[in-house]
Amino acid sequence: VSTVVSGNQNSGIALLGVPGTLTSVAVLDTVPNELGAWPGDYGHGIFAFCETGGGCGTLELEHCLVDSAHSAGLGAEGFSGFALASVVRAVKPRPLDARYGYGIQVAGEVVGTPTVFHVMDCQIIDADLAGILYYQASGTVSGTEVSGADFSVVWTTPRLAPVITDTNVL
Repeated sequence: VSTVVSGNQNSGIALLGVPGTLTSVAVLDTVPNELGAWPGDYGHGIFAFCETGGGCGTLELEHCLVDSAHSAGLGAEGFSGFALASVVRAVKPRPLDARYGYGIQVAGEVVGTPTVFHVMDCQIIDADLAGILYYQASGTVSGTEVSGADFSVVWTTPRLAPVITDTNVL
């Protein structure tokens, strides 16, 4: 690990409409927002989202660790890209309303273009609700292990169903 981000509030790392490449980064112990209009919301380890009115980026993660987050370990809303050989563990629901708890949450079609996010050779351990959620998004899940979640991989849009290879342990 070359960079450690620890104990942040709201998000460990946030990308707003800009591309990002994270390699050998550890994001530890992210806590939800304690101030503002929505106390108890967020708490993402890594959160990438589109800028209001457009401006989405790409996100590439390699050899990263997200340990102890809320809502989602990795949230990519409108961002295409991939997570490779990374670990996400101990993701809890947000305290605001006890919802969410995703290892990786990919949300798409924010600006009308489907989001495609690939998860390759990753481990997702103890995400409260789902290891990987594709919400109006797609991608490929390969060589990935999901354990300790209520659901391994969930998607909400049949026409965008992710490709789930037979190299996974789900």
